[in-house]
Amino acid sequence: MSQSSTLFIGMDVHKETIAVAYVAQDYGAEVTDLSTIGTRQCDLDQLVRKMQSKAQHLIFVSEAGPCSYWLYRYLRKKRLRLLGGGALPHSQKSW
Repeated sequence: MSQSSTLFIGMDVHKETIAVAYVAQDYGAEVTDLSTIGTRQCDLDQLVRKMQSKAQHLIFVSEAGPCSYWLYRYLRKKRLRLLGGGALPHSQKSW
């Protein structure tokens, strides 16, 4: 795959694993399944390094849920962009 300017990295976050797939922003690009990674921060760091070698801009996408709040905070701390995840209200009262 030639280097695209932007990659969208989709993550399905569970308690002990994260299923990962990515797609380039380019028209007609195919989705590539990366299988699963662990939920340790070092697993995420390895994923980020791998994806940064493929594109300049990374946009992570995750569903909102109890297993993804830490992920949102961690990626935000590393100044990476995440859509979904912890972007929803933290209080059930506001639901």
